[in-house]
Amino acid sequence: MRRMVKVPMNKIAVGIGAGLLLMLASLHPLAAADSANLPDEPPIYRIEVHHLKPGGGASYEAAVKGLIAALKAATIDLPTWDFSVVSGEPDLYMTIDPSQHWADLDRFDSDGEAAMKALGPSFERFQHDAHAALLRETELFVETNPAKSDPGAIGENGLNLLHVDLFHAESARAVATDLRAIQKIYRDAHSPVSCRLYRAVTGDDLPRIILLRSAPDHTRFLEDARLSQSQQSDVAALLADASRNARANETMDLTVRPDLSYHVKLSP
Repeated sequence: MRRMVKVPMNKIAVGIGAGLLLMLASLHPLAAADSANLPDEPPIYRIEVHHLKPGGGASYEAAVKGLIAALKAATIDLPTWDFSVVSGEPDLYMTIDPSQHWADLDRFDSDGEAAMKALGPSFERFQHDAHAALLRETELFVETNPAKSDPGAIGENGLNLLHVDLFHAESARAVATDLRAIQKIYRDAHSPVSCRLYRAVTGDDLPRIILLRSAPDHTRFLEDARLSQSQQSDVAALLADASRNARANETMDLTVRPDLSYHVKLSP
């Protein structure tokens, strides 16, 4: 819900924990050490994280749903207002705004002003109610270039459970090597669980590298991995080694929230 910030709403962080939020901001399939191998301009995710006051989830969600109803009523079709939301415990929300190019980010302010004008009092009410539930917010940017076999953008592919392992890497190369090995295990097992690597491109405490495994729900995440006992042991050992090569690491389960998301149909 980047709409939460003052003027152009482009700063409403809705999402993961302080570190975890960073984690998603870290959505790039290769470690920093491999940046030379990345495309010139991979797609970008703008991640906005909202940490709510204890018990603020219900009022926050009501505010977001009110905003979505107003967006639909006003037929807001601005590309920068297309967003998905994920939530985690406790009282954590994150918006994921996809962009095809860095240049698209230049439209955030102008689009925000246009939307605010079209929404009028509805936007002011959203800002008031959402800010009343907010403890703090953060925003990050991430680049990503998922493998062609991956099912699509985060929040857009029916994989509604996101299991996140975030590493504040001491050695980006060592952490990335371990996490790539985990990707290969899932790939070799023909697992339907999506397994991706990302890296943060903005923010403090870089490098941050993320392993994101996703499935339709938590049960399917556990049941559909299709990993043998030895493969499961190898994954656990690789995660432990990655942790040893990191200053800190975090794990979190996030749930995609279509009821708190808004999508714009873009012209071809």
